[in-house]
Amino acid sequence: MSTDPSNFGKLVSSSEIVFIRTLPAPVERVWSYLTDADKRAKWFAGGEMERKVGGKLELHFDHKNLSGPGDVVPEKYAEMAENGAKMNAVITGYEPNRFLSYTWEEGEEPGADSEVSFELEPLGDQTRLTLRHRKLPNRDALANVGGGWHTHLAILEALLEGRQPPLIWNTHNEMEPQYIEMVRELE
Repeated sequence: MSTDPSNFGKLVSSSEIVFIRTLPAPVERVWSYLTDADKRAKWFAGGEMERKVGGKLELHFDHKNLSGPGDVVPEKYAEMAENGAKMNAVITGYEPNRFLSYTWEEGEEPGADSEVSFELEPLGDQTRLTLRHRKLPNRDALANVGGGWHTHLAILEALLEGRQPPLIWNTHNEMEPQYIEMVRELE
């Protein structure tokens, strides 16, 4: 599951990480979990999406819905865990059932946004998902999103398999230190 070395993201550079997963669902079902606000909220973040290049995407992170009894929230995420968070993004790539990309706010500086992309490849009744997060501003951001995407993908995979998803914070608490170590090894 989450600690399986084959599930770890690959650090492509000091500003880019790539995850490749074979998901237990056909492309159309995986695509719906990327683009349908209600389904996306079950593993990542809800929010409406204009389904076109240049369209707006509102990401509403409400991780209380991904948590449960026994989940330990790290102090640095306590406010987000309690109040949620919102982020506005712009769709930069949109090809139904194949490719989705959008900006990711990295701060208030214009042009400082990173970019997330999801590429889907059908494999019969499964889908190869390639998630790429690039143009990250620093190594701390690289480790943070590494642990975050690893956690969210573990939740998505469990949902697609019909299993109880892992608790978000406990999983992130386990994964983030491993990504911090991976980033240190880049130096």
